[in-house]
Amino acid sequence: MTAAAAKKPVILCVDDEHSILNALKRLFFPVGLDIELATNGQDAIKILESKKVHLIISDMRMPEMNGAEFLAKAVEIQPDAYRILMTGYSDMASTIAAINDGRIHRYVQKPWNNKDLLNTVKDGLKLFHLEQANKRMQQQISQQNKELKELNHNLEEMVHQRTAQLKKTLAQLRASMARSEQEKQNNLDILYNVISIHPLISAGFAVNVSNLAKAIAEKMQLPVKDIENVALTALLHEIGMIGLPADLLKKPYHQLEGLEKQQFIEHASHAELILSPAPHLRAVVEGICCQYAHFNGTGYPAELKDTHIPLPARILAVARDYWLLMTRRSYSKVLTPKEACTMIVRASHTLYDPAVINAFEACYQKSRDIFINSIRDGYSIDELKPGMRLRSALYNETKILLLPKGCELTPVLIDKLKKYQRQHHQELKIDIAPEDDAATASEAPTAPSEA
Repeated sequence: MTAAAAKKPVILCVDDEHSILNALKRLFFPVGLDIELATNGQDAIKILESKKVHLIISDMRMPEMNGAEFLAKAVEIQPDAYRILMTGYSDMASTIAAINDGRIHRYVQKPWNNKDLLNTVKDGLKLFHLEQANKRMQQQISQQNKELKELNHNLEEMVHQRTAQLKKTLAQLRASMARSEQEKQNNLDILYNVISIHPLISAGFAVNVSNLAKAIAEKMQLPVKDIENVALTALLHEIGMIGLPADLLKKPYHQLEGLEKQQFIEHASHAELILSPAPHLRAVVEGICCQYAHFNGTGYPAELKDTHIPLPARILAVARDYWLLMTRRSYSKVLTPKEACTMIVRASHTLYDPAVINAFEACYQKSRDIFINSIRDGYSIDELKPGMRLRSALYNETKILLLPKGCELTPVLIDKLKKYQRQHHQELKIDIAPEDDAATASEAPTAPSEA
Protein backbone atom coordinates (compact mmCIF):
# COMPACT_ATOMS: atom_id res chain seq x y z
CA MET A 1 0.00 0.00 0.00
CA THR A 2 1.37 3.45 -0.93
CA ALA A 3 1.65 6.33 1.50
CA ALA A 4 -1.07 8.19 -0.35
CA ALA A 5 -3.42 5.23 -0.11
CA ALA A 6 -2.71 4.83 3.58
CA LYS A 7 -3.91 8.37 4.18
CA LYS A 8 -7.26 7.87 2.41
CA PRO A 9 -10.31 7.95 4.69
CA VAL A 10 -11.72 4.45 5.12
CA ILE A 11 -15.45 3.88 4.64
CA LEU A 12 -17.18 0.62 5.55
CA CYS A 13 -20.41 -0.07 3.67
CA VAL A 14 -22.64 -2.86 5.01
CA ASP A 15 -25.67 -4.16 3.08
CA ASP A 16 -26.97 -7.63 2.26
CA GLU A 17 -27.71 -6.56 -1.34
CA HIS A 18 -24.70 -6.62 -3.66
CA SER A 19 -26.35 -4.10 -5.98
CA ILE A 20 -26.53 -1.57 -3.16
CA LEU A 21 -22.87 -2.12 -2.26
CA ASN A 22 -21.79 -1.75 -5.88
CA ALA A 23 -23.81 1.45 -6.21
CA LEU A 24 -22.14 2.89 -3.11
CA LYS A 25 -18.70 1.85 -4.37
CA ARG A 26 -19.29 3.59 -7.70
CA LEU A 27 -20.47 6.71 -5.85
CA PHE A 28 -17.53 7.01 -3.46
CA PHE A 29 -14.64 5.72 -5.58
CA PRO A 30 -14.14 8.96 -7.59
CA VAL A 31 -14.01 10.94 -4.34
CA GLY A 32 -10.76 9.20 -3.33
CA LEU A 33 -11.95 7.03 -0.46
CA ASP A 34 -10.76 3.61 0.67
CA ILE A 35 -13.95 1.55 0.50
CA GLU A 36 -14.55 -1.65 2.46
CA LEU A 37 -17.65 -3.74 1.70
CA ALA A 38 -19.50 -6.31 3.83
CA THR A 39 -22.75 -8.17 3.17
CA ASN A 40 -23.57 -8.86 6.83
CA GLY A 41 -22.83 -7.67 10.34
CA GLN A 42 -20.38 -10.45 11.24
CA ASP A 43 -18.13 -9.78 8.23
CA ALA A 44 -18.27 -6.06 8.98
CA ILE A 45 -17.21 -6.68 12.59
CA LYS A 46 -14.17 -8.63 11.36
CA ILE A 47 -13.16 -5.66 9.21
CA LEU A 48 -13.56 -3.30 12.17
CA GLU A 49 -11.33 -5.55 14.24
CA SER A 50 -8.61 -5.59 11.58
CA LYS A 51 -8.28 -1.96 10.42
CA LYS A 52 -9.09 1.63 11.33
CA VAL A 53 -12.40 2.85 9.89
CA HIS A 54 -13.40 6.51 9.71
CA LEU A 55 -17.06 6.21 8.67
CA ILE A 56 -19.64 3.38 8.58
CA ILE A 57 -22.74 3.19 6.36
CA SER A 58 -25.05 0.32 7.28
CA ASP A 59 -28.44 -0.81 5.97
CA MET A 60 -31.13 -1.30 8.61
CA ARG A 61 -32.74 -4.48 7.27
CA MET A 62 -30.24 -7.34 7.21
CA PRO A 63 -30.62 -11.02 8.15
CA GLU A 64 -29.29 -12.33 11.50
CA MET A 65 -28.14 -8.87 12.68
CA ASN A 66 -29.93 -5.68 11.68
CA GLY A 67 -28.17 -2.34 11.19
CA ALA A 68 -28.99 -0.94 14.63
CA GLU A 69 -27.61 -4.06 16.34
CA PHE A 70 -24.46 -4.00 14.20
CA LEU A 71 -23.80 -0.31 14.88
CA ALA A 72 -24.22 -0.95 18.61
CA LYS A 73 -21.40 -3.50 18.41
CA ALA A 74 -19.37 -1.20 16.16
CA VAL A 75 -19.44 1.45 18.89
CA GLU A 76 -17.68 -0.94 21.25
CA ILE A 77 -14.94 -1.74 18.70
CA GLN A 78 -14.35 1.69 17.13
CA PRO A 79 -16.29 4.33 19.10
CA ASP A 80 -14.78 7.23 17.11
CA ALA A 81 -16.13 6.09 13.72
CA TYR A 82 -18.93 8.24 12.28
CA ARG A 83 -22.05 6.07 11.89
CA ILE A 84 -24.78 6.43 9.21
CA LEU A 85 -27.84 4.17 9.09
CA MET A 86 -29.70 3.57 5.81
CA THR A 87 -33.35 2.84 6.26
CA GLY A 88 -36.62 2.54 4.40
CA TYR A 89 -39.80 4.30 5.40
CA SER A 90 -41.12 1.18 7.13
CA ASP A 91 -38.06 1.05 9.39
CA MET A 92 -38.58 4.52 10.92
CA ALA A 93 -39.57 3.23 14.38
CA SER A 94 -36.41 1.15 14.62
CA THR A 95 -34.34 4.08 13.30
CA ILE A 96 -35.70 6.45 15.94
CA ALA A 97 -34.92 3.89 18.64
CA ALA A 98 -31.36 3.59 17.34
CA ILE A 99 -30.94 7.38 17.36
CA ASN A 100 -32.23 7.62 20.91
CA ASP A 101 -29.83 4.89 22.02
CA GLY A 102 -26.92 6.93 20.65
CA ARG A 103 -25.82 4.26 18.19
CA ILE A 104 -25.87 6.45 15.05
CA HIS A 105 -24.99 10.03 14.09
CA ARG A 106 -27.15 10.36 10.94
CA TYR A 107 -29.68 8.31 9.00
CA VAL A 108 -30.34 8.31 5.24
CA GLN A 109 -33.63 7.20 3.80
CA LYS A 110 -33.77 4.90 0.77
CA PRO A 111 -33.72 5.58 -2.05
CA TRP A 112 -31.03 8.15 -1.43
CA ASN A 113 -29.96 11.22 -3.35
CA ASN A 114 -26.35 10.83 -4.45
CA LYS A 115 -25.46 14.47 -3.90
CA ASP A 116 -27.04 14.54 -0.42
CA LEU A 117 -25.33 11.28 0.54
CA LEU A 118 -21.92 12.57 -0.61
CA ASN A 119 -22.41 15.75 1.43
CA THR A 120 -23.46 13.69 4.44
CA VAL A 121 -20.32 11.53 4.15
CA LYS A 122 -18.10 14.62 3.76
CA ASP A 123 -19.67 16.19 6.85
CA GLY A 124 -19.17 12.96 8.79
CA LEU A 125 -15.51 12.71 7.81
CA LYS A 126 -14.94 16.35 8.77
CA LEU A 127 -16.46 15.71 12.18
CA PHE A 128 -14.36 12.55 12.59
CA HIS A 129 -11.12 14.42 11.80
CA LEU A 130 -12.15 17.32 14.03
CA GLU A 131 -12.74 15.00 16.96
CA GLN A 132 -9.42 13.23 16.33
CA ALA A 133 -7.60 16.57 16.24
CA ASN A 134 -9.31 17.56 19.46
CA LYS A 135 -8.18 14.33 21.12
CA ARG A 136 -4.62 14.88 19.93
CA MET A 137 -4.73 18.40 21.30
CA GLN A 138 -6.05 17.14 24.64
CA GLN A 139 -3.24 14.59 24.77
CA GLN A 140 -0.71 17.30 23.94
CA ILE A 141 -2.12 19.58 26.62
CA SER A 142 -2.07 16.71 29.10
CA GLN A 143 1.57 15.98 28.23
CA GLN A 144 2.49 19.66 28.52
CA ASN A 145 0.74 19.88 31.87
CA LYS A 146 2.68 16.84 33.01
CA GLU A 147 5.95 18.41 31.86
CA LEU A 148 4.99 21.69 33.52
CA LYS A 149 4.31 19.87 36.77
CA GLU A 150 7.69 18.23 36.53
CA LEU A 151 9.36 21.59 35.93
CA ASN A 152 7.51 23.07 38.89
CA HIS A 153 8.54 20.10 40.98
CA ASN A 154 12.17 20.60 40.01
CA LEU A 155 11.91 24.31 40.79
CA GLU A 156 10.41 23.55 44.17
CA GLU A 157 13.23 21.15 44.88
CA MET A 158 15.77 23.88 44.09
CA VAL A 159 13.97 26.30 46.38
CA HIS A 160 13.81 23.71 49.14
CA GLN A 161 17.51 23.01 48.84
CA ARG A 162 18.35 26.71 49.16
CA THR A 163 16.01 27.18 52.11
CA ALA A 164 16.66 23.99 54.04
CA GLN A 165 16.32 25.74 57.37
CA LEU A 166 12.97 27.22 56.34
CA LYS A 167 11.71 23.80 55.23
CA LYS A 168 12.72 22.26 58.54
CA THR A 169 10.93 25.00 60.44
CA LEU A 170 7.81 24.58 58.29
CA ALA A 171 7.70 20.87 59.07
CA GLN A 172 7.98 21.57 62.78
CA LEU A 173 5.30 24.24 62.68
CA ARG A 174 2.86 22.15 60.64
CA ALA A 175 3.20 19.33 63.13
CA SER A 176 2.78 21.72 66.03
CA MET A 177 -0.12 23.75 64.58
CA ALA A 178 -2.14 20.59 63.90
CA ARG A 179 -2.74 20.32 67.61
CA SER A 180 -5.74 21.53 69.57
CA GLU A 181 -6.85 25.10 70.24
CA GLN A 182 -5.35 24.95 73.74
CA GLU A 183 -1.85 24.74 72.28
CA LYS A 184 -2.01 27.96 70.26
CA GLN A 185 -0.02 29.89 72.82
CA ASN A 186 2.68 27.22 72.77
CA ASN A 187 2.80 27.61 69.00
CA LEU A 188 3.37 31.34 69.36
CA ASP A 189 6.21 30.64 71.78
CA ILE A 190 7.75 28.34 69.19
CA LEU A 191 7.47 31.03 66.52
CA TYR A 192 9.16 33.59 68.72
CA ASN A 193 11.89 31.09 69.63
CA VAL A 194 12.55 30.58 65.92
CA ILE A 195 13.44 34.27 65.73
CA SER A 196 15.31 34.23 69.03
CA ILE A 197 17.72 31.45 68.07
CA HIS A 198 18.63 32.90 64.67
CA PRO A 199 22.10 34.48 64.97
CA LEU A 200 21.33 37.32 62.52
CA ILE A 201 17.80 38.23 63.66
CA SER A 202 17.33 40.21 66.86
CA ALA A 203 14.50 39.04 69.10
CA GLY A 204 14.98 42.25 71.08
CA PHE A 205 14.22 44.30 67.99
CA ALA A 206 11.02 42.29 67.45
CA VAL A 207 9.87 42.93 71.02
CA ASN A 208 10.57 46.67 70.72
CA VAL A 209 8.57 46.88 67.48
CA SER A 210 5.73 44.85 68.99
CA ASN A 211 5.51 47.04 72.10
CA LEU A 212 5.36 50.22 70.01
CA ALA A 213 2.82 48.76 67.57
CA LYS A 214 0.61 47.65 70.43
CA ALA A 215 0.77 51.13 72.00
CA ILE A 216 -0.25 52.73 68.68
CA ALA A 217 -3.16 50.29 68.30
CA GLU A 218 -4.33 51.05 71.83
CA LYS A 219 -4.11 54.78 71.15
CA MET A 220 -6.32 54.23 68.08
CA GLN A 221 -8.82 52.48 70.40
CA LEU A 222 -8.97 49.28 68.36
CA PRO A 223 -10.87 46.25 69.71
CA VAL A 224 -8.89 44.04 72.09
CA LYS A 225 -8.60 41.20 69.55
CA ASP A 226 -7.30 43.58 66.89
CA ILE A 227 -4.73 45.00 69.32
CA GLU A 228 -3.50 41.47 70.04
CA ASN A 229 -3.21 40.77 66.31
CA VAL A 230 -1.24 43.98 65.75
CA ALA A 231 1.18 43.13 68.57
CA LEU A 232 1.64 39.58 67.27
CA THR A 233 2.07 40.79 63.68
CA ALA A 234 4.88 43.08 64.82
CA LEU A 235 6.47 40.40 67.01
CA LEU A 236 6.66 37.92 64.11
CA HIS A 237 7.19 40.35 61.23
CA GLU A 238 10.79 39.18 60.60
CA ILE A 239 10.19 35.43 60.86
CA GLY A 240 10.44 35.06 57.09
CA MET A 241 14.06 36.23 57.25
CA ILE A 242 15.12 32.75 58.32
CA GLY A 243 14.75 31.86 54.64
CA LEU A 244 17.15 34.60 53.45
CA PRO A 245 20.88 34.08 52.77
CA ALA A 246 23.16 35.02 55.67
CA ASP A 247 25.22 37.48 53.61
CA LEU A 248 22.03 39.41 52.77
CA LEU A 249 21.03 39.73 56.44
CA LYS A 250 24.48 40.97 57.43
CA LYS A 251 24.18 44.07 55.21
CA PRO A 252 22.38 47.22 56.40
CA TYR A 253 19.35 47.92 54.25
CA HIS A 254 20.78 51.16 52.84
CA GLN A 255 23.73 49.21 51.40
CA LEU A 256 21.59 46.70 49.46
CA GLU A 257 21.47 46.89 45.66
CA GLY A 258 18.25 46.74 43.65
CA LEU A 259 17.97 42.96 43.33
CA GLU A 260 19.15 42.48 46.89
CA LYS A 261 16.43 44.83 48.15
CA GLN A 262 13.81 42.89 46.18
CA GLN A 263 15.12 39.60 47.60
CA PHE A 264 15.10 41.08 51.11
CA ILE A 265 11.49 42.27 50.83
CA GLU A 266 10.46 38.75 49.81
CA HIS A 267 10.94 37.64 53.42
CA ALA A 268 7.34 38.81 53.90
CA SER A 269 6.23 36.08 51.45
CA HIS A 270 8.38 33.52 53.28
CA ALA A 271 6.45 34.38 56.43
CA GLU A 272 3.22 33.48 54.65
CA LEU A 273 4.61 30.00 53.92
CA ILE A 274 5.63 29.53 57.53
CA LEU A 275 2.37 30.70 59.08
CA SER A 276 -0.10 29.40 56.47
CA PRO A 277 -0.84 26.12 58.35
CA ALA A 278 -2.44 28.21 61.16
CA PRO A 279 -5.85 29.55 60.00
CA HIS A 280 -6.27 31.53 63.24
CA LEU A 281 -3.22 33.64 62.25
CA ARG A 282 -4.74 34.78 58.95
CA ALA A 283 -4.90 38.45 60.01
CA VAL A 284 -1.29 38.26 61.23
CA VAL A 285 -0.13 36.74 57.94
CA GLU A 286 -1.93 39.44 55.96
CA GLY A 287 -0.30 42.19 58.02
CA ILE A 288 3.21 40.73 57.62
CA CYS A 289 2.81 40.19 53.86
CA CYS A 290 1.68 43.79 53.28
CA GLN A 291 4.16 45.50 55.63
CA TYR A 292 6.09 47.11 52.76
CA ALA A 293 3.04 48.69 51.13
CA HIS A 294 3.20 52.50 51.10
CA PHE A 295 0.21 54.68 51.83
CA ASN A 296 0.59 56.47 48.46
CA GLY A 297 0.77 53.18 46.54
CA THR A 298 4.50 53.22 45.71
CA GLY A 299 5.44 50.25 47.89
CA TYR A 300 5.10 46.48 47.62
CA PRO A 301 2.66 45.08 46.59
CA ALA A 302 2.28 48.00 44.16
CA GLU A 303 -1.51 47.70 43.81
CA LEU A 304 -2.10 48.43 47.52
CA LYS A 305 -2.57 51.98 48.77
CA ASP A 306 -4.22 54.06 51.55
CA THR A 307 -6.89 52.21 53.53
CA HIS A 308 -6.79 49.18 51.22
CA ILE A 309 -3.60 48.23 53.07
CA PRO A 310 -4.51 46.08 56.10
CA LEU A 311 -4.43 48.18 59.28
CA PRO A 312 -1.96 45.87 61.10
CA ALA A 313 0.46 46.39 58.18
CA ARG A 314 0.05 50.19 58.33
CA ILE A 315 0.78 50.20 62.07
CA LEU A 316 3.67 47.75 61.71
CA ALA A 317 5.34 49.91 59.05
CA VAL A 318 5.51 52.91 61.42
CA ALA A 319 6.71 50.92 64.46
CA ARG A 320 9.21 48.89 62.41
CA ASP A 321 10.75 51.87 60.61
CA TYR A 322 11.07 53.85 63.84
CA TRP A 323 13.16 51.10 65.41
CA LEU A 324 15.11 50.61 62.20
CA LEU A 325 16.10 54.28 62.39
CA MET A 326 17.23 53.63 65.94
CA THR A 327 19.73 51.05 64.61
CA ARG A 328 22.19 50.87 61.74
CA ARG A 329 20.11 48.29 59.88
CA SER A 330 18.46 50.82 57.55
CA TYR A 331 20.27 54.14 58.07
CA SER A 332 23.89 55.19 58.01
CA LYS A 333 23.81 56.29 61.64
CA VAL A 334 21.80 55.65 64.80
CA LEU A 335 19.26 58.42 65.36
CA THR A 336 18.00 59.68 68.67
CA PRO A 337 14.36 58.96 69.50
CA LYS A 338 13.41 62.55 68.67
CA GLU A 339 15.24 62.47 65.34
CA ALA A 340 13.69 59.13 64.41
CA CYS A 341 10.18 60.36 65.31
CA THR A 342 10.65 63.51 63.23
CA MET A 343 11.71 61.50 60.19
CA ILE A 344 8.74 59.15 60.56
CA VAL A 345 6.23 62.00 60.88
CA ARG A 346 7.61 63.70 57.76
CA ALA A 347 6.61 60.66 55.70
CA SER A 348 2.92 60.92 56.68
CA HIS A 349 0.53 60.65 53.69
CA THR A 350 3.35 59.20 51.54
CA LEU A 351 4.81 56.16 53.28
CA TYR A 352 2.51 56.07 56.29
CA ASP A 353 -1.17 56.38 57.16
CA PRO A 354 -1.78 59.84 58.71
CA ALA A 355 -4.20 58.32 61.24
CA VAL A 356 -1.47 55.94 62.43
CA ILE A 357 1.03 58.84 62.52
CA ASN A 358 -1.34 60.83 64.75
CA ALA A 359 -1.51 57.93 67.21
CA PHE A 360 2.27 57.50 66.96
CA GLU A 361 2.86 61.16 67.87
CA ALA A 362 0.39 60.92 70.76
CA CYS A 363 2.27 57.89 72.11
CA TYR A 364 5.58 59.77 71.90
CA GLN A 365 4.17 62.67 73.91
CA LYS A 366 2.79 60.48 76.71
CA SER A 367 4.74 57.20 76.74
CA ARG A 368 8.41 57.95 76.08
CA ASP A 369 9.51 54.66 77.66
CA ILE A 370 8.36 52.57 74.66
CA PHE A 371 10.55 54.71 72.39
CA ILE A 372 13.76 53.80 74.27
CA ASN A 373 15.45 50.45 73.83
CA SER A 374 14.91 48.40 76.99
CA ILE A 375 15.61 45.02 75.44
CA ARG A 376 19.01 43.48 75.89
CA ASP A 377 20.29 40.59 73.82
CA GLY A 378 21.11 38.62 76.95
CA TYR A 379 23.32 38.37 80.00
CA SER A 380 26.94 37.43 79.68
CA ILE A 381 28.23 34.47 81.70
CA ASP A 382 29.93 36.76 84.23
CA GLU A 383 26.61 38.54 84.95
CA LEU A 384 24.77 35.37 85.91
CA LYS A 385 23.70 34.76 89.50
CA PRO A 386 22.22 31.67 91.16
CA GLY A 387 18.44 31.75 91.26
CA MET A 388 18.02 33.47 87.88
CA ARG A 389 15.59 31.72 85.54
CA LEU A 390 15.81 31.43 81.73
CA ARG A 391 13.12 33.29 79.82
CA SER A 392 13.87 31.27 76.67
CA ALA A 393 15.85 28.15 75.80
CA LEU A 394 19.62 28.50 75.49
CA TYR A 395 21.15 27.23 72.24
CA ASN A 396 24.73 27.20 71.00
CA GLU A 397 25.84 28.53 67.61
CA THR A 398 24.87 25.28 65.87
CA LYS A 399 21.38 25.40 67.43
CA ILE A 400 22.05 22.61 69.93
CA LEU A 401 19.88 23.00 73.03
CA LEU A 402 22.03 23.64 76.11
CA LEU A 403 19.37 24.59 78.69
CA PRO A 404 15.58 24.52 78.39
CA LYS A 405 13.26 27.47 78.88
CA GLY A 406 12.44 28.14 82.56
CA CYS A 407 15.58 26.43 83.86
CA GLU A 408 16.76 27.87 87.21
CA LEU A 409 20.48 28.62 87.33
CA THR A 410 22.57 27.04 90.07
CA PRO A 411 26.27 27.55 90.89
CA VAL A 412 27.01 24.19 89.24
CA LEU A 413 25.17 25.15 86.03
CA ILE A 414 26.90 28.53 85.89
CA ASP A 415 30.31 26.86 86.23
CA LYS A 416 29.41 24.42 83.44
CA LEU A 417 28.40 27.28 81.16
CA LYS A 418 31.70 29.07 81.84
CA LYS A 419 33.62 25.87 81.05
CA TYR A 420 31.62 25.32 77.85
CA GLN A 421 32.30 28.89 76.71
CA ARG A 422 36.05 28.49 77.26
CA GLN A 423 36.27 25.11 75.52
CA HIS A 424 34.21 26.03 72.46
CA HIS A 425 35.23 29.68 72.15
CA GLN A 426 31.60 30.74 71.92
CA GLU A 427 30.30 33.83 73.71
CA LEU A 428 26.96 32.80 75.21
CA LYS A 429 24.16 35.29 75.84
CA ILE A 430 21.54 34.12 78.34
CA ASP A 431 17.99 35.46 78.17
CA ILE A 432 16.85 35.95 81.79
CA ALA A 433 13.17 36.21 82.74
CA PRO A 434 12.04 39.81 83.49
CA GLU A 435 11.15 39.08 87.13
CA ASP A 436 14.80 38.24 87.72
CA ASP A 437 15.93 41.55 86.23
CA ALA A 438 14.48 43.75 88.97
CA ALA A 439 17.90 44.77 90.21
CA THR A 440 18.70 46.53 86.96
CA ALA A 441 15.25 47.96 86.28
CA SER A 442 16.21 51.41 87.59
CA GLU A 443 19.38 51.65 85.53
CA ALA A 444 19.54 53.83 82.41
CA PRO A 445 18.56 52.02 79.22
CA THR A 446 21.38 50.39 77.29
CA ALA A 447 22.40 51.51 73.82
CA PRO A 448 20.52 49.86 70.93
CA SER A 449 21.69 46.28 70.70
CA GLU A 450 22.05 46.45 66.95
CA ALA A 451 23.91 49.76 66.80
